[in-house]
Amino acid sequence: MKTKSDCNEGKWRAFSLDDKTYFDLTSSKSGLNSKDIIYEGECEYPYVTRSNEKNGIQSFIPKQQVDFVKGNVIIIGLDTQTVFYQRSSFYTGQNVQILSSKHMDEAIGLFLVVAITKQVESLNWGGNGATLSRLKKKSVLLPSLDGRSPNWNYMREFIQRKMIEKKGEIQMSQETYVNNLTNLSECRWGIFQVKDLFQVEKGKFMSQKDRILGGNTPYISAKKEKNGLRSFVGNRPLFKGNKITIEKVNFKSHYQPMDFYCSHDVTVLKSEKLNEEVGLFISAMINRQSSKYSYGKQAQLQVVKREKILLPINKNDEPDYEYMENFIRKQKFFLKSNIYLPNY
Repeated sequence: MKTKSDCNEGKWRAFSLDDKTYFDLTSSKSGLNSKDIIYEGECEYPYVTRSNEKNGIQSFIPKQQVDFVKGNVIIIGLDTQTVFYQRSSFYTGQNVQILSSKHMDEAIGLFLVVAITKQVESLNWGGNGATLSRLKKKSVLLPSLDGRSPNWNYMREFIQRKMIEKKGEIQMSQETYVNNLTNLSECRWGIFQVKDLFQVEKGKFMSQKDRILGGNTPYISAKKEKNGLRSFVGNRPLFKGNKITIEKVNFKSHYQPMDFYCSHDVTVLKSEKLNEEVGLFISAMINRQSSKYSYGKQAQLQVVKREKILLPINKNDEPDYEYMENFIRKQKFFLKSNIYLPNY
């Protein structure tokens, strides 16, 4: 994360982790010991411990008889002082503290993880660990909107921009999530036309003189690398996030998590069925058709509508969105275990 001098808001303030206005800090109530785990059913829930690796995830386990912890929270490990954001619901043991907030989302969570990590560095194993009482005495330094309350919007936009930049640096194709088709061999598959699954729209030409330099809006163009990101602009977004984009030259597809502007060389797919996991899966399957396209044979809007993609199907022969979501969720955890993602 950048230092506070990089934040153009200019105002920073210390906020207590025990401030009920913004945070809710509790100890884990599930208390699931590893020896008591029942392995009956599909292993779909992360089992989170105090480990400092793999986002604290020891393994995936089936649904248990005890309550799981709802996702979108931060965990802090007793004695190990490990701090991680947990997006999905999970099980954990007794030695983990849970921090939640009504303002929390993934971007806010990642920002807070770095701020909290700096504050727990003074704690250590052997009688001076991150107990609930010690954590409640801690404060975190955060950008402030008015000198009184945290600037949540600034934190969110800061992390969203860093996430896009980091994805570009890592150069990990979205197809990585679905490359190992042996893990999908138990699926039934169906063929679908793009126009039957999505509302298909086109981007808009932006001249050089109309482009506002700087800003926080991702500008997506006919670029196959870095999620299609050409630059950030100050223009208002043309589309809301949670969309799939396809550039016309190489038929390269990307999932776009945040609001964006895109050029006329880009087709945009919209569906209420999309979330990040489903978007990543379908985007990867679309990319399997890219070999048919080139500069001399481009994928214009009507061509994209007629294109066919292969997807897992459920018992009703409809796209199995739940399966896609669960598959990508597991792949993301496994991949993050092997790829070091530095703090934003």
